[in-house]
Amino acid sequence: MGRETKTQILTIIKFDNLNDVPLAKETCTYPRIKTTLRFSARYPIEFHQLHPRYKVNNRKSFCSGRKGYMVAPQDHEYLVMGGANRASVGRLLSFAASAISGGLVFGILYAINLAEQLGWNVNAPPTLLSLAGAGAVFGILYWVLNKWAWRWPGIGTFLKVPDVSGIWDCQGKTLALDGSTKFDWKAEVTIVQCWDKLRIRLATKTSSSSSISAALAHDSVDGFVLLYHYRNDPRPEAVELKTHTGCAVITIAKDVKSADGEYFNGRGRMTFGTMIWTKRN
Repeated sequence: MGRETKTQILTIIKFDNLNDVPLAKETCTYPRIKTTLRFSARYPIEFHQLHPRYKVNNRKSFCSGRKGYMVAPQDHEYLVMGGANRASVGRLLSFAASAISGGLVFGILYAINLAEQLGWNVNAPPTLLSLAGAGAVFGILYWVLNKWAWRWPGIGTFLKVPDVSGIWDCQGKTLALDGSTKFDWKAEVTIVQCWDKLRIRLATKTSSSSSISAALAHDSVDGFVLLYHYRNDPRPEAVELKTHTGCAVITIAKDVKSADGEYFNGRGRMTFGTMIWTKRN
């Protein structure tokens, strides 16, 4: 008599990678297995029966296969080569914060002294002075720089960080080993960027990819060079495609309106080709 295998019912909900919209719902029976689930950027997983996209405990994750890793798309830090050193910028912000804080504290104390001379009973709570401290001012200055100021004329020129955020139209070609075109494809590239974080998402009809790491290099001749490492996940209906990682090198024009470059994919796709990006107005 064979050994009895315990089973359990699992409901799998497939989600659209771009809009987080449920696409299909499946219920299946599979052998009960021991699992290790830790919700972090990367963690071991043994759900080798599951579809590459599913949701667990209301957390969207991506499975790379048997005993692989889950990677959740998110904004990430990026390196700036040839631009202003971030540590030096931080020191400049600290000097500015100290000067502004000293001026604010002096102004508050002067106002209190003037009020007392006029016979007004004014007391400055410690909280007011702490809000004018150098630490608080530094936090505000960094927040403004990270969100908006890095794009302003003058500051952006000093930092040498191009504003590549927005939506780009992509015309791609997958090439054969002899350099001929195997097939053409189109995609939409969405870039989310602030001064210290970046995310690049490229979406086609059959799959979408999100950057894992990236670097921007200032090129005094050609403009800027964007290098990024990405992970590609096929859509549920593209059953012939596999999850894979790859790299792209994109040269961005000085006016940040057009770009071109090349890409190559690793295990799971093993393809390479070229891309031309055009930024939407």
